[in-house]
Amino acid sequence: MRIIIQFVTLLLIVSSSLSQLTETADWTVQLSSQYRVIPNIVYSVANNYECKLDVYARRGDPAPVVIYIHGGGWVAGTK
Repeated sequence: MRIIIQFVTLLLIVSSSLSQLTETADWTVQLSSQYRVIPNIVYSVANNYECKLDVYARRGDPAPVVIYIHGGGWVAGTK
């Protein structure tokens, strides 16, 4: 009986995680139709290093803006 309960529990966990995979796989196509991307805008230069940002602007009518600033340092990567 204990093995059956463990198996059913494992089955529920696996099935719930697999259900998330059924969402649309082409979310980038959906977003690209709704937003215009302006990559690598240089907003500052410090110690000969260009600080860059990407702008994701909604297509169509003007909309409110949210500015997100990463407050930590990067260990690896470029932005």
